[in-house]
Amino acid sequence: MPPRSASDLYAEMKNMSVEERIRFFSLSLAEMHRELQESISEIESMQRALAESEENHRQLVETAQDAVITINHAGVVINWNQAAERMFGWSAGEAIGNNLGEMIVPEEFREQHARGLMRFQAAQPSNILNRTIEITALHRTKGKFPIELSIWPHQQSGKQIFSAFIRDITDRKQREQVVWLHANFDALTGLPNRRLLSNRLELAITQAIANETEVALLFIDLDRFKPVNDIYGHAVGDELLRLVAFRLQSVLREGDTVARLGGDEFIALLPDLKANDPLPRQTAEKISNALTQSFLIHEHVITISGSIGIALFPHDAADADTLLNSADKAMYSSKKATPRER
Repeated sequence: MPPRSASDLYAEMKNMSVEERIRFFSLSLAEMHRELQESISEIESMQRALAESEENHRQLVETAQDAVITINHAGVVINWNQAAERMFGWSAGEAIGNNLGEMIVPEEFREQHARGLMRFQAAQPSNILNRTIEITALHRTKGKFPIELSIWPHQQSGKQIFSAFIRDITDRKQREQVVWLHANFDALTGLPNRRLLSNRLELAITQAIANETEVALLFIDLDRFKPVNDIYGHAVGDELLRLVAFRLQSVLREGDTVARLGGDEFIALLPDLKANDPLPRQTAEKISNALTQSFLIHEHVITISGSIGIALFPHDAADADTLLNSADKAMYSSKKATPRER
């Protein structure tokens, strides 16, 4: 039944006797009291539900595997859960009331952190709110480590606060590093493989175009390597390849790349060369001298040599694949010119 208006009640009361009016008011007061009690009960129920929800939320935050940290508008910590204690080495009692940046932000990033807070305070747009980013954090005693961070801005008692959800991604980064190493480096020698060489060669050519410089590729094929495997076995052959890799690295500049293509084939990448630079020829001679010096492996004296082909960008090729093919052909021309036992 819809509630009656004051004018309806007044019109109804005009036709009532005094006793009827008293009885009417008594019934109305009783109804109002009942409705008031129902409202009070409903409010109390809502308050209990809210308190229970807040307690559940608090327990959820406290027992979360990820660190949950809340700061106020000035960057001062107002909440610090148990996972944050484990992750950063500061207890809640030590953290709450202190500046977040001074505890978990590495010194080299604190100015950037402070500028971000200033943008928040000025209500300026930010590119880190409501998204997940990867940054470096600082443990109290163990130093820097990688984290995944999400920041959620919200209101508490009418004031702007920020809750950060933080995950330690050290293990994940280590796994990614292992995968990257396997994908880009030769397992036997530790040298860059064909994939990483291709990436570095493409970059070197791009930079050469921009800087009007040149790039050299030296294709190195070992001579007399097959008899080493046949006579002494693959363990000696593998050790020989590792020693060859070390010698090749020792004669190159910092910033040059030595890669193993596979088998007994290696590549030396020399970027950022001047026009008519003598360095490629000089490097080839150093490599040749390094390879002709005997190797002592498991009490066996091993003697090998190398055939080397040189190709230059942009003279011999205009792209990475063609440059590699040109260096390969130059190597075979060198091998034919000076026949050696494989």
